[in-house]
Amino acid sequence: MMSKLDLLHLLARHEDLDAASVAHELGGTRAAAGMLLLRHTRHGLIQRALDPDDQVLFYNVTEKGRARLAHLMKIQENER
Repeated sequence: MMSKLDLLHLLARHEDLDAASVAHELGGTRAAAGMLLLRHTRHGLIQRALDPDDQVLFYNVTEKGRARLAHLMKIQENER
């Protein structure tokens, strides 16, 4: 299952990933990755940009997303 933490972690490590790459890296379907990316884009945690040549959307984590990632990682650390 793809989680917010997994997605933010992935996008913090790799820039300009498309939905197919996110799905592959997180072990989910492209449709599930697309929904996760859309939800987190709407929340301002990631941003998307259209490649005008390929007409493919690429995603990157925002500063708000990096702050949320740090917060989630801190919570995870405290639970151990």
